Amino acid sequence: MKAKIQSKIFELKMLEPNSFSELNLVSIMVTKKCNMSCSYCPEDTSQDDLVQWNVNIFHKLLKWLYIQNDDTFVALEFFGGEPLLKWKLIKDILNKSREELSKYKISNGTTNKFGISFCTNITLINRDMLDWLKSWSDDTGIRVGFSLSFDTFSSDSNRLLKRSRDGDNKSPVMLISLIMKMLAEEYNVFMRNSTIRISLTPEHLETLEEDMIKMFEYDPDCISLYPVLSIDPDMEKWNDNMFSELTNIVNNVSRLAILNTRTNIQTLEYVNKKGFGCGAGVTSVYVNAKGSVYGCFYTAQEELDYDLLANFIDVKTFPNKHITTGVKIEDPKCSSCNREHCLMCYANNMNVKGERFCSAAWCQEGVDFYEETLPLCDLSVLNSKIATLEDGNTDILNSINSELYDISGYIQAIMENNRLYELPLVEVERVSDNRVNWMNTLSDLDLIKDSLKILMLNNGLINRKVLNNE
Repeated sequence: MKAKIQSKIFELKMLEPNSFSELNLVSIMVTKKCNMSCSYCPEDTSQDDLVQWNVNIFHKLLKWLYIQNDDTFVALEFFGGEPLLKWKLIKDILNKSREELSKYKISNGTTNKFGISFCTNITLINRDMLDWLKSWSDDTGIRVGFSLSFDTFSSDSNRLLKRSRDGDNKSPVMLISLIMKMLAEEYNVFMRNSTIRISLTPEHLETLEEDMIKMFEYDPDCISLYPVLSIDPDMEKWNDNMFSELTNIVNNVSRLAILNTRTNIQTLEYVNKKGFGCGAGVTSVYVNAKGSVYGCFYTAQEELDYDLLANFIDVKTFPNKHITTGVKIEDPKCSSCNREHCLMCYANNMNVKGERFCSAAWCQEGVDFYEETLPLCDLSVLNSKIATLEDGNTDILNSINSELYDISGYIQAIMENNRLYELPLVEVERVSDNRVNWMNTLSDLDLIKDSLKILMLNNGLINRKVLNNE
C-alpha cells in the first residue's frame, strides 16, 4: 500500500518578544475562589474575585488567539481557584459558543483549532455535568478533557474540603475516588483526554508508587508529577535522599506504564532547557475577563503589572514585558552555568529577590531528578502516542512518513541556505508493525530533528528562530 504525503512549505520564522505564535495552552481564569483549603496552595486568599466572563468577551478571545496562529491546536482551560464553582456561567458560554468555536480550524481546514479543558479538584464533577459535556462535544466536535488534581489515596491528604457545618475539615479522597471511577468507566472519552496532576509533598513519598499504579486503573492520558518546591530559596522542602527515592519510584512507575498501559508519565513540567524559561508567556498564558494576558499563574492571580503581556479585548501588546525571553543571554548566572536544564521561576525571583532572573537556589532544585527520570518519561510519551494511534486504527506509518518528510525539508533548507524550501510529493511502502521498533524510530527522528535545528542555529542561518512545521 502506498501512503502519499501532502506537499508543504518549510518556513523559518522569528520568535519575537510578545509573539504568541507558540501558544498551545490558554488558562481562562474564571474565579479565585475554591471549595478546598489545600495546605500548599496560595488560592482563595483575601483577594477580591475576578471580573465575570461573558459570551462576547469569550468570542473576542477566540478571535485574538486565531490571529496569533491559525495552524496549531490550542487547549482552552477553565482555571481558578476551582472553575467548576462557575459551572453555570461556563455552561452558558459554551452553549452559546457552539458555532463560534466550531468555525475555527487549523490551516488544514478540517481539524478544530480549539479544545476545552477544566483544571479542577474533581469534587464538583457530577453526572449531569458530564452528560451535558458529552452531548455538547458530540454536537460540536470539540474535544473535552480535564486536568484532575489528585495527590494521594491516603486519608491524610493535604487536600481538604473547607470547613463544614460541624466545623471539621473533610478529606475528599473517597468522593474523588468515586468520581474518578465514574469518569473512567462511563466517560472514558473524557478520561483519555485528561491528565491526573499530583502535587507531591515529601510526607506522601511513602505511598506515591502505590498511588500512581492505582491511578493506571482510571486510564488517563497522562499522570503528571510535580514535587511542591520552595518559594523561599533558603527553605528547601526536599533533600537529596528524598529526590533519590523519588527518582527510583518514578522510573519504576514509568517502566510499568510502558509495559502495561497507554498512560504517559511526566514530571516537573516547568523545567526546561537552560535559557528558555518555563514556557510562561510563550507556550502558555493566563487570561481574565478584563482582556489581560499574563505569562504566569502567580502574576495573573495578583494581576501584577510587570508580567502583563497583552490585552486581547483592546488588541494591544506591551513591549518589553515579555520577561521569559532572553534570559540565557542577559542573566550572568545563566551564562556561567553548565547545566542543560533548569527551573527558571521568574515570578518567585521577583516576589522574593526583586530580580527577574534565576540567580536563586530554586533554579537547580529538582533538576537532577528531572534529568534522571526524563529518558523513561519520554519513552512513556512515545508509547502512549503509539498506543493511541493503534487504538484509533490510525496508520502509524503515516506519522513516521510525516516526520521523515519534515526532516528532509529541514536538510534541504540547510543545503540550499534558503528559508523556504518545498519538497515534492513522496511515496513509501508500508512495512510490518512492531510497537517497540516504532517507539525507537520516533525517538530517533525527534533527535534528528532537534539536531538539525541546532545545526541551523550554530551555522548562523537563523537567530532565535523556530521551525514553522514543528
